Amino acid sequence: MGKAYISVFPLSDGKRYSDFNLYLSAGGEDIYTEYRFRYFIDPIKTELHFGIGPNDSANRELYRIHKAYVVKKEGESFSPLFRALSGGEIAFALREVGAGDFVGGVHGDELMSEVALRVNGKEIPLDTELFCEVESFYFFERSTLCRCNTPSEKLMIHTQTYGIDGDKLTLSQDILWIGDGREIQHAFTPMLTAQRIMSEDRETVLSDTVELYSSDGSLAASCDTSEFGPVGKGEGVTKCDGVKATSVRVYGRESGFSAEAGYIIRDGSIAESALCSQLWIRYGNALDNKVYFDIAKGLAPKKGTEWKSDIYYRIRYIK
Repeated sequence: MGKAYISVFPLSDGKRYSDFNLYLSAGGEDIYTEYRFRYFIDPIKTELHFGIGPNDSANRELYRIHKAYVVKKEGESFSPLFRALSGGEIAFALREVGAGDFVGGVHGDELMSEVALRVNGKEIPLDTELFCEVESFYFFERSTLCRCNTPSEKLMIHTQTYGIDGDKLTLSQDILWIGDGREIQHAFTPMLTAQRIMSEDRETVLSDTVELYSSDGSLAASCDTSEFGPVGKGEGVTKCDGVKATSVRVYGRESGFSAEAGYIIRDGSIAESALCSQLWIRYGNALDNKVYFDIAKGLAPKKGTEWKSDIYYRIRYIK
């Protein structure tokens, strides 16, 4: 198993925390997955209200993983080979019925209250440049999610603890409801946005097969996406809607690329009957096989409800 590395960048003007990259082995010699942890801050927009959307990142301050790349290590630098994950939330996003948008991550209405980074057992200031080999990795973030475009209505405390297990990125995620929720249209954790077509070269197919697995490890559904090229009608095509799956493997039969993700619910905090998944084969700038894991469709959580999950990601490229 290859080594792991971290690169914390110099502090950008006007920001109090630095971006950083985490590099995990992707299986090939000197080939790594580059997870891009980015610090975002966006002000409240007073002209917005609950029913307006979509995809406005107002009222946001947090770290989120903003895409992932397969890269080649060259000394202390890493050269991108291709984008492995496009945009989307590795962590969490939720939409109530009637809301104009989701909340969480890229969608806004999430404000960080605590953050900490420890590498090899040592606390690392998130405003100091650093590059080093990683034996142990701990990244902690706690934030508050508000109702869509309604900062006065705080709904959830969102706690995330990232770690590494060999070539896997792990995430323990806890959500505590501090307000009463409306009926949920969708609550996604995690999402996998595995590239179908290489964004850098649209003639190259990276993944053509999606396999969804049930919680007992059995194959729940399989989809051949080879018929979906770089150009299509509309934004995308939905497949495997409502499949009872908690993990996925997306791969190319000839490319050498694969991406896996999955989760388990801890302590029975969400009923298995509420869990389902779907595949969205996307065009445009994404060109990915985007898998959603929906954990609470149709529920209306009350104050005091807790959701607990353990998530993993693994990306490999062995040519």
